[in-house]
Amino acid sequence: MRTQRRVFEKLSESTKVELASERIELGIAQDLESVKQFNNTLDTAEKVLTASIKVNTAIKKVEKDSRYYNKYAKVVYEDLTQNIKYVQSLLKKADLVAKELGVKSEEVNGYKSANNFIIDAKKTLNRLNSNPLEFDI
Repeated sequence: MRTQRRVFEKLSESTKVELASERIELGIAQDLESVKQFNNTLDTAEKVLTASIKVNTAIKKVEKDSRYYNKYAKVVYEDLTQNIKYVQSLLKKADLVAKELGVKSEEVNGYKSANNFIIDAKKTLNRLNSNPLEFDI
C-alpha cells in the first residue's frame, strides 16, 4: 500500500508539472494570438506615413513655386509693363510710316506679331493682377 501510494504521488507530481507547462504554453499562445490586433495600428501607421510623404512633397513643391514667384513676379510685371509701352510706341511709329507710304499698318513686317504681343501681354498682366500669391514663404 505504501508503495502504491508513492507511485500515485509520483504520478500526480509529474502530471501536475505537465499540466502546468501546458497551461503556460496555452497562455503564451493566447498572448501571441492577441498581437494580431496590433496590425490595425501598424496599418494606420503606414497610412499616416504615406500621407506625411505626400504632404511633405506637396509642401516642398509649393515652397519652391512660392520662392520662384517671390523672386520674379515683381520683375516680370514691371518688364511686361515696360515692354508693352515700348511695343505700343513702335506700333505708333509704324502707323505713321505706313500712313506716309500709303499702305496699311498690318502690311508692315512684324506689325501683326507686335500687336499680338501687346494683346497677350495685357492678358497676362490682368491674370497676374487677379491671381496674386496669397501667402508668403
